[in-house]
Amino acid sequence: KTLKAFREGKIQVLVSSDAMTRGMDVEGVNNVVNYDKPAYIKTYIHRAGRTARAGQLGRCFTLLHKDEVCLVKRFKKLLQKADNDSCPIHSIPSSLIESLRPVYKSALDKLKETVESEAHRKHTIGFKLSRMGKGRVTGHAKQ
Repeated sequence: KTLKAFREGKIQVLVSSDAMTRGMDVEGVNNVVNYDKPAYIKTYIHRAGRTARAGQLGRCFTLLHKDEVCLVKRFKKLLQKADNDSCPIHSIPSSLIESLRPVYKSALDKLKETVESEAHRKHTIGFKLSRMGKGRVTGHAKQ
């Protein structure tokens, strides 16, 4: 239902894993924000490819901490492999980041709650299916 709301424009931001976006094609995605540096060029291209569908323009941002100098250097090499060595680097004032901390924390708390709820639901369904399967085997053996 979240993806449906995103597609319909009812929500403006969708936080997603790489696995969830496999095969996802949503029109009108203008920006992708990577909260971590993709380890492989294929992953970077896949993430960035969520924008710029059907010839449209799109932007891909990757957030790196200033103390992660080694990651910045590796990321620049990764971009060169993607024929994108003209990626500008922008500094974001820490005061701006700090003002967003409560919103970010709230989003992370909701994400954690959703993931835990989904894991519990899948575990419960798996347990029920497992018990049903055992019952069938036992019932079949008696016949």
